[in-house]
Amino acid sequence: MKKTNEMGTSKQLQQVKRLKFIDFLLGFRGWFTRQDLIEEFKVAPAGVTRDISEYKAQTSNHGEGETGSRNMEFDEKLKRYLISETYSPITDISFSHAINLLKKSGQLGYLGAQASIPIESPRKLHDFSVDTLQKISRSISNLLCVDIHYGSLGSGASKRRISPHSLFESNDKWYVRAYCHKSNEYRTFHLSRIEEIEIASQNTEQEHQSINDKQWQRWVHIILVPHPSEKHPESIAKEYGMKPYPPEEKTDLVDRDHTQLQLLEGESVPYAKEVKVRAAICGFWLNHWNVDCSENNHLWKTDKRYQLALANPQALYGVESARIAPGR
Repeated sequence: MKKTNEMGTSKQLQQVKRLKFIDFLLGFRGWFTRQDLIEEFKVAPAGVTRDISEYKAQTSNHGEGETGSRNMEFDEKLKRYLISETYSPITDISFSHAINLLKKSGQLGYLGAQASIPIESPRKLHDFSVDTLQKISRSISNLLCVDIHYGSLGSGASKRRISPHSLFESNDKWYVRAYCHKSNEYRTFHLSRIEEIEIASQNTEQEHQSINDKQWQRWVHIILVPHPSEKHPESIAKEYGMKPYPPEEKTDLVDRDHTQLQLLEGESVPYAKEVKVRAAICGFWLNHWNVDCSENNHLWKTDKRYQLALANPQALYGVESARIAPGR
């Protein structure tokens, strides 16, 4: 039997889920009904009443007590709670999380009985093996080596033993960072090129763990700017959340010497965005972001995908992954 305090905690967590659901429907559909909560959470009408009262309390208008809410108002005719002009979400939510919720709501019909918001994402050209991911995950968690049959673009297919320590994503592809016992160095492996995988009984030795992967432990501070060939850099700055450069205050990322920005001769740098990324991943993400890292930023002339330029290319000195950065 559960203890009283444990039951109380469980009930509180369930109510938090329902309050977030109310907040989601108000923010993304503009209204909700009592029936929405009953159908989604199989809660009794009395429980719905308590949830709505709690939501009102958390969004109460000062001076009106708990009966008035800044986020919603009840429409007697429609029998719905409608979003108010003063609506402010009670929980922080990232854009990616919001999109995922909208995709889910499209399937479950939260956003309307007749139609949901159409959301399309690029199809994955290849599904990753869950079995591979499971074994990589278990090997990392338990510090074990794995034996793989890997299809390298440079040397073709071969068997090798690796000691994985981390996973990362780039351009809709997944990679594992690991010590390769065949080449005696840390390397990055594409998950979809692992044809066979078995967890070995051998433990990963300390010298083969992430703490000794210098490229993984090294952080690179890069400055991204609107491409100098773009006519309206303010539009690029808005799209990528850039700030005026040089900023008024100094940060921990880079030296504030404006002369270190290596753009086209005579070009000014009105906006910039500072990014901190691991050296082992840096080249992958510069590629993912379509950043022109070429000398004199010439890629834009033949390919308009490159709306961004790397303003401090000297930061890539000694970065092994830089070889796959655009223009390197």
